[in-house]
Amino acid sequence: MTDRLHTLLGITIAAALPALAVAEHTTLPEVVVEAEAIEQPEQDTVRLDPSNAPSSVDSATLLKKVAGADTISLGPLSGIAQYRGMAADRVNVSVGGFQIKDVGPDGMSPTLSNLPGHLTHSLTVYRGIAPVRSGMETIGGAIEAEAMKGRFAEADRIEFHGASSMGYTSVNNGWSGSLAAQVANRSHRFELSGSREEGANYKFEGDKAVTPSRYGRDAYSVAYGYRSQAGDELGLDYMNHDTGPTGTPSLPMDILFIRGGVNGINYVKDLGNGVKLETSLHYQNMRHRMDNFTLRPAIMQTDYGPHHMTHDSTTSVEGGGENVTLTLPWYSGTLKVGFNGDQSRHNMTVNNAMPTMGMNWVVNSFHDVERDRYSLFADWDGKLDERWKLNLGLRYTYVRSQAGRVFDTRTYDDNVAELQDRFNNGSRFNDAHNVDAVAVLRHALNDELTLEFGLARKNRAPSYLELFLWQPDHATGGLADGKLYMGDPNLRPEKSYQTELGLEWHTPRFHLSPRAFYHYVNDYIQGIPSTDPAVIGAAAMHTLHPLQYANVDAHLFGSDLDWGYAIDDHWHLDGTLSYVRGKRLDRNDNLYRMTPLHGNVQLSYHRSRWMASVETVAYASQGDVSHYNDEVKTPGFVLFNLRGEYEPLDGLKLNLGVENLLDKENRNHLAGLNQVYFNGNLPVGARMPGRGRNFYANLSYAW
Repeated sequence: MTDRLHTLLGITIAAALPALAVAEHTTLPEVVVEAEAIEQPEQDTVRLDPSNAPSSVDSATLLKKVAGADTISLGPLSGIAQYRGMAADRVNVSVGGFQIKDVGPDGMSPTLSNLPGHLTHSLTVYRGIAPVRSGMETIGGAIEAEAMKGRFAEADRIEFHGASSMGYTSVNNGWSGSLAAQVANRSHRFELSGSREEGANYKFEGDKAVTPSRYGRDAYSVAYGYRSQAGDELGLDYMNHDTGPTGTPSLPMDILFIRGGVNGINYVKDLGNGVKLETSLHYQNMRHRMDNFTLRPAIMQTDYGPHHMTHDSTTSVEGGGENVTLTLPWYSGTLKVGFNGDQSRHNMTVNNAMPTMGMNWVVNSFHDVERDRYSLFADWDGKLDERWKLNLGLRYTYVRSQAGRVFDTRTYDDNVAELQDRFNNGSRFNDAHNVDAVAVLRHALNDELTLEFGLARKNRAPSYLELFLWQPDHATGGLADGKLYMGDPNLRPEKSYQTELGLEWHTPRFHLSPRAFYHYVNDYIQGIPSTDPAVIGAAAMHTLHPLQYANVDAHLFGSDLDWGYAIDDHWHLDGTLSYVRGKRLDRNDNLYRMTPLHGNVQLSYHRSRWMASVETVAYASQGDVSHYNDEVKTPGFVLFNLRGEYEPLDGLKLNLGVENLLDKENRNHLAGLNQVYFNGNLPVGARMPGRGRNFYANLSYAW
């Protein structure tokens, strides 16, 4: 740990030396840094502007700019949010206020993949303990993504607004384009937006290609809004998503298509005297097909050695949700009370074949699976006096999951037949009654220094994958470790007891915000080696010992900070530093897939029409790996990025840059393991490499 800190601190100091040299030889004028005040008395949020990552088509990569956050990348369009060691279903992610579900069980279409990077207006991360108003099952935090959206006109005339962009990336010969246009007056607004993204296999470590990592995606949305003279607002939204053939080399199959959309309606009523009613409904219907032979060679490792084995699968999700929130003044603060709910239905069928052995079979992996959530909450923010502020929240959530009968046509396999009968004849139902509670106290020690202390109890019910994966399978919800997993319908909900201590120091030229946290998680869900003879026998063809989801006790702890320094009117220095450790408490083992100690430092120079920056990104080695699934250690790495922006005309911006300037080898510990044979000199099971040197350009115009 000490060596890692020394390494990263050395990098930080080295990156800061140019700025410090400037400061040493410059007479600094008085600097006043002004920012728009955001009324959030109890809770920090980090709001990200997508223009900070103009080369990315995956909005999830923005999270790398947030202290404590990172991204699990399963493919060019499949970024999964991780926050303080928790990821996937443990982090509540919404797009436009909608809880959009993954179309399948592999993590290929996580929530943020429904919002292309160039159509993203903002990504907001609740830092630390997420308030209960931020959503259901926020055991690992909460993230809110917002698409570009129009506004009503304030004058008595029709207004036209919009934004467009075109981008290019050299590392994968990638192209992207987007357009969002709106017409509005005081009472009506109508908007259209669309984007197209495509790219070839990306290069790493010189000129090697990762196969398959090509991608293609189209997205468009239509929205209408009405505002009455009294200020009430009605909104109608439709988002459509169409991903074409896209590689996911750390998963057993690649995306052939993901198609479908989300319809939404929302209504806001001003009841007067500071009282506001907000309601929304949404409906999602999407289909997904994947296989292992269109973009990659159909080779599978079996007990008999590598064999030609094909898989193609069709999955679907249909669901929706509803939200009602009443906001009203109460004592010296604001009280929010409300209801959240969502429902989803999942199906998955896989066709398998081994032509060399004359074998064909069909597996009904998930059939009529339902997962429904219904939740009530109350959340109060207020001032106890001029220096003390408090957030209190309470939420009750009922989660109901059930599955239909399944089948596997391999009648010759007695182990599979036993598991099928056991599942069909057993209980295929699981429910949970969860109570979350939050208390966060903030005390202003003086005008520049604020202390924060928080306590919380958070819960998460098991996912349908963890419950109803009825035979050993590579479907892992994004773990992408190449292992076989088995579900358990009797899993208990995770219960996390969280504490947080933070400090915020703000001066006109400097800010520093360190946080320390500890989470004790009772009944944490992870895979453990199965001892069931039928499960072990059903997995024998794959030469892998299967893992079965089970409840264990664990804890996670760490610290993170963000900081910034305005050296003078033009030079700025800022950065983040993050550390998390996860361990099981029932035995001496680490939790799987914890991001290592990492941070970034950026030195930037600003003028009225242009900006230039140099950025250092550093990851320490990760040796604290889990033994239960043979997790591989990863070495550390340091990358340098150059970025520039020029605005020749109001609204017209040109972004240019070079990422991984020195073309250094980099393998993020959160990346999956290669599951493709003949993949650019990557052996099966090797950590997926990060991108090599990438030149990018992005031209955008807003009016």
